[in-house]
Amino acid sequence: MSKVFITGGLGFIGSNIAHDCLNGTDHDVVIFDNFSRQGVEKNAEWLRANPNADRLKIIKGDVAKDFNLLKNAMQDAEIIYHAAGQVAVTLAIKDPRLDFETNVIGTFNVLEAARLSNANPIMLQTSTNKVYGDCALDSSGNLQVVEKEDRYEFNETEGIDENYPLDPKGIYGSSKAAGDSYWLDYAHVYGMKTITFRMSCIYGPRQMATSDQGWIAWMILCNVFGLPFTVHGNGKQVRDILYISDLIRAFNAAIDNISTSRGKPYNIGGGPKNAISLINCMALIEKFSGKKTKKIFDKWRRDDQKIYISNIDKIKKDLGWIPLISKDIGVHKMHEWIIANQNLYSYLRKKEKTS
Repeated sequence: MSKVFITGGLGFIGSNIAHDCLNGTDHDVVIFDNFSRQGVEKNAEWLRANPNADRLKIIKGDVAKDFNLLKNAMQDAEIIYHAAGQVAVTLAIKDPRLDFETNVIGTFNVLEAARLSNANPIMLQTSTNKVYGDCALDSSGNLQVVEKEDRYEFNETEGIDENYPLDPKGIYGSSKAAGDSYWLDYAHVYGMKTITFRMSCIYGPRQMATSDQGWIAWMILCNVFGLPFTVHGNGKQVRDILYISDLIRAFNAAIDNISTSRGKPYNIGGGPKNAISLINCMALIEKFSGKKTKKIFDKWRRDDQKIYISNIDKIKKDLGWIPLISKDIGVHKMHEWIIANQNLYSYLRKKEKTS
């Protein structure tokens, strides 16, 4: 029986990966998580209640600080998902050392632990579109963003592909770009089977969002709990959004086609058909809920992209993958899930009463 190892396995993406492995495969699943993320205890309870939890092991450890523990726990793992990371642009600015240690040293430690294991595992990393920076200019240096009534649009291109230069221009983007580069270079130098996914906005069940990260879930939570949603800038910012089950399908496709995917980066999101602005997403949520969201407008946040849309042609061609869940259906599913699982967000009740 093979062994799957998931760093950050109690977070949003990691816990969904673990659930998919427990239910859809016969793999042993080892989770390595430092329990720092809000709500991870609930995700641990959920996974331990799985009928196949006899194949689950959860280890409390930090990828940046506990290298020997990491190395020993990773022994014999045939598939490694590296989903641990510092994930908020705002926190990276407030605490750049934590951001660097988690996203750079932590990623390096995962790579080294795998290299020293001699197991030659398949290794998938969750990177970010922030490695490309604000994407306001095309490859020739010309402005490619235009402002419409309710959204920003690219002037000529439909989306950013993997040939777009890495130019993070931000603390978080820089730490992720460093980890991204190391991940690919370990394939180039050591022949390791590494793949990096430069993700756009991923959303879905088990996402314990905050005002700093996970904006779709946070927008729904604000609507459900009657909290104010702070719109930084004008709300015309656009992202292509992808439901978590579609992301996991992409991971599985990369594993099944490792001879093609190894050593490659993939831009992954919902693509142009699933691009949506903050304004339009809020209107969609209000349509499903039947009530308005309280809004506060504030200044632009540093390093926020006006628009990012993934060009997903490469992953379509290489792996035969396409997103199956549309933005309308996905946001509706997310809204229904939060309504049904409000108990997981009980900490927001205090804010609800004081707002």
